[in-house]
Amino acid sequence: MTTTKSQIKSTLTTAKSLCTSGFALGLHVVYTAPSIMLQTYRTDWTAKYVEKGMVVSDPTVHWAFQNRGAARWSEMDLPDPQNVMPQAAEYGLAYGCVTSIQPKDVQSMGFFARDDREFTDDEIETLLACTQKMHDLTDPSKPLSIDIRSDLKSLSVMLTTP
Repeated sequence: MTTTKSQIKSTLTTAKSLCTSGFALGLHVVYTAPSIMLQTYRTDWTAKYVEKGMVVSDPTVHWAFQNRGAARWSEMDLPDPQNVMPQAAEYGLAYGCVTSIQPKDVQSMGFFARDDREFTDDEIETLLACTQKMHDLTDPSKPLSIDIRSDLKSLSVMLTTP
C-alpha cells in the first residue's frame, strides 16, 4: 500500500469513527461542482436529498460556500426553505458540523453527522483537519494512481478527476 493510499484510508477512517451517521466530502470544488464527492450517509437519505434537489437550499452547503473554517449545524442561522435539516434528522443526521477550506483558489468542504450528540470542539478540529488532509492528498496537480482512484470510486457519488 502506498503512503498516499494509507494516508487516505487513515484520514477517512478517522472521519468515519467520529460520524455515527456518516459524512460527505466535496473536494476541489470548481464553481459549484466538486471534482471528488465522497459520502457515507444512508442511501435512502441520499436518494431523497438528490431526488428533491435539496442541495440548492441546504443551509450547510450555503454556509460552506460563504465561510471558511467550521461550524456546528445548530449554530448556523441560515434559511432552510426546504426544511432540509429537520428531514435530515429523520434519517439520523440530527447533529453535525460543516467544514470549509480554501487554501489557494480551490475550495473543499465537509459535512459530518451524528445521531446522538453534538460534536465536541476537539472533534470539529479533527474533522477540519481531515478535510484539509483529503484536499491535500487528492490534489489534482498530482495524478492519483489507478489503485487510489478505485478506492475513492468505491466511496464516491461522483469522481470526475481524470
